[in-house]
Amino acid sequence: MDRYIIANIISILLIIISSVAAESIISEEETRKILRFQRSICPPVGQMNEFELTTLQTTTKMFGCVYLGLDKPSSPVPLFHLWVEDPQLVVDKNIDMRGSCRRTHQMDHFMFKCLSRFIPTDEVEYKNNWSYTSLQEYTAADQYENVTTRKVYRCAMYHMVNDLEMEIRSIRMVISKPVTGEQFDIRQCDGLSALLGREDLPMLPKGMRYWPDGSMLLFLLGKEPDSRNFNQYMDY
Repeated sequence: MDRYIIANIISILLIIISSVAAESIISEEETRKILRFQRSICPPVGQMNEFELTTLQTTTKMFGCVYLGLDKPSSPVPLFHLWVEDPQLVVDKNIDMRGSCRRTHQMDHFMFKCLSRFIPTDEVEYKNNWSYTSLQEYTAADQYENVTTRKVYRCAMYHMVNDLEMEIRSIRMVISKPVTGEQFDIRQCDGLSALLGREDLPMLPKGMRYWPDGSMLLFLLGKEPDSRNFNQYMDY
């Protein structure tokens, strides 16, 4: 009798283990779907690529780095990371001693969750193949111990160009000033095209990074992402 009881217990345990394993497979697949979707609405820098950043039309040239990162377990989705030098710390410094993706000291670190991506309805913006992405700011404690969301939103407008021969991607991007609110307001995107599309912009004075409307104008350059491999996120 004891053997039958033990056998039944083992059978029940095997069923439970199989059920948990099946749920794990479903959960992982759903996670991959979420990651693929998140990647599609973020600015197109790829999965594990690091893009070099430089400010445009600023007398004080500032450098930085941009990438998508999955900050497990603090954030369930990839965050859009943007590093850019503080202009007050780089004035008159030797450019060879300055930062990039390998030197992020003296840089301000911005992190965003990508909320949505939308195509402009304006005819000129549409013909120029420009895109908008709504962003929600995140903050992080030292060494990413705690990543928390804030009710602060921005709009990013960008134009992407691929060099197929060199396998290089360049992105011209404008990021609006931060606005606090209960949700993203589409009006935050107003006026960004005036910066993105103008070729005759004036130079911002020495030590300044922001335009009068509070936005940043940036140029990103990096390797063209391989869109066929969606599973790289899982290695973060």
